[in-house]
Amino acid sequence: MPYLRHQRSAPGTPAPQFPPKEPLSDDASQLRTTSASPTSPGGGKLEGSPSKRRGYFANALRRQEVVFGPEDIVTTDFCYDFLQFSHSGIALRLPGGITIDVMKYWDGQPVRFVCCERVKKGERTDRPWGRILWCVVIEPAEDDVPVYEKGSASSSGSDVD
Repeated sequence: MPYLRHQRSAPGTPAPQFPPKEPLSDDASQLRTTSASPTSPGGGKLEGSPSKRRGYFANALRRQEVVFGPEDIVTTDFCYDFLQFSHSGIALRLPGGITIDVMKYWDGQPVRFVCCERVKKGERTDRPWGRILWCVVIEPAEDDVPVYEKGSASSSGSDVD
């Protein structure tokens, strides 16, 4: 089962520890809509089961009511095609039809994808995750030089493949 956790941090505070101390669990309790006022019932919070949130976000207008800012931290499982890699970049595909172009908002900080086993129910361990299988870190390369395809206007005269 994929999990989605949304946290809102106070402006100017450091990002939470990674990996987190506790196992990832489904939590969108801090997710709020822009149309609801803080004084309205629930303060615009979108609580309930994942299936209720999926039903809520099935409507495109409702998806537009949620705006993410620099204080929002979204953590998801790296499974079930949440991340879509393509020649144009990386897209985060969240349940309910929400797709975010990651490259548009990426500020260059390293992004880590950790593949690990989940801790089995009832198992006691000093870590919130099981055995780590692999980790991929995406970060900008130093002296990042654009690579031009053969025949493009900006390429040099050589035909080195």
